Amino acid sequence: MKRTLIGRALVAGVLAAPVHAHDKDFVVIVNAFNPFVTIRTDDLSRIFLKKTATWSNGQTAQPVDQSEGSNLRRRFTASVLNRDTGSVKSYWQQQVFSGRAVPPPALDTDAAVLEFVRQHPYGVGYVSASTPLTSEVRVIAVVR
Repeated sequence: MKRTLIGRALVAGVLAAPVHAHDKDFVVIVNAFNPFVTIRTDDLSRIFLKKTATWSNGQTAQPVDQSEGSNLRRRFTASVLNRDTGSVKSYWQQQVFSGRAVPPPALDTDAAVLEFVRQHPYGVGYVSASTPLTSEVRVIAVVR
């Protein structure tokens, strides 16, 4: 019984590990106004793929991507969306063609993503982990 509880605790700790724990090259950021401090990976994926349009409090989510060819976008896409960038591009082509949705804006720099998130109270994006953040944005923990 004791071993089972210890095993479950270890598994729970692994499953709750932040995404950026093994992808230390990016962090997910939100506007400082946003009340959420954590988000599940699958919820973040649904926001970025616009399968859901709102945060759990009903506020409209405003995701922003890095530029299409960036290494940071490739790593985020693999880690959070569990896809490669080619399949995500195909997904968006289907969404646009069918009139369901358009992809999040794609910006060229970490500074541009920071500015977008700063200007949108429920904005969410990702930047290099080494990017200095202002008091108007903060890191949100992404848990599996």
